[in-house]
Amino acid sequence: MSTLHQPVAVVAGTLGDTNMGVALLEEAGYTTVAYPFSKTPDEQTAMQYFSKDELNAGFRSIVKDAKVKGASAVFIYCNSLSLSVDYKDVADEAGLPVITPLEVYDSIAERRLFIMAANGFSAYALDRRMSERLRPESVISLGIMPLVNAIERRQDAFTQNNLRGLIQYIEGLAPQPQAIVLGCTHFHAVAEDMARLTTLHVIDPTAAMMAALQAALA
Repeated sequence: MSTLHQPVAVVAGTLGDTNMGVALLEEAGYTTVAYPFSKTPDEQTAMQYFSKDELNAGFRSIVKDAKVKGASAVFIYCNSLSLSVDYKDVADEAGLPVITPLEVYDSIAERRLFIMAANGFSAYALDRRMSERLRPESVISLGIMPLVNAIERRQDAFTQNNLRGLIQYIEGLAPQPQAIVLGCTHFHAVAEDMARLTTLHVIDPTAAMMAALQAALA
C-alpha cells in the first residue's frame, strides 16, 4: 500500500488547528486520522501548564493509536504542542517519522526577528529556542491569543486584531526586524494577507512542513 494512501496522524492543540492540518493534507491527496488534544485555544493554553509527564503520556497514547490504525507519519500541526512534548523520543519509540513546525524555525538564518505566537508560553519557548541557536541581534516575541480565537471562530481575524497596525509597528522598530515569524499554525490563515503588506520576510512553516512530510514518505 502506498504511503500516500496510508493515513497520516494529524495532531494539534485544538479542534481548529487539527482541522486546518487535516484540510491541508487531504487537499494534497493524503488520508488522515485526526487527534485534537483539546477543544478550544483556552483549554490548550491551560493544558500547556500540565506536567511534562502528563503531556507526554497523552501524546504517547495518540501515537500508539495512530500506529494501530496504520499511520505512516505524525504531523504535529501545532507550535505549542510541539514545544510541550518530547515528540522525537515518542515517535522514535513508535518508529514513525514526525513533522513539526520547529524544524522549519531551526533553519531560519535572519538574526533580527519578531515572533508572533499564540500565547506567552509559546512566545517564550520559541524566543528561547531561537536565541540559543542564533545568538541573534534582537528577538521580540508576542503572544496574541485573541487572533487565535478569531481564526477559530472564522471571524475577520485580520481586521479585528488590527494586523495592519501591528505590521506598521514592527516595521517601525529600531533595529527593524528582518523577519516576522508566525509562531502558531493558526496564523497560516492570515499569512498571505500579512506578506502583501510588508517587505519583511513572513515565515509561515506550513509549506516547508508539507515538503518535509513528502520527503519523509518518499
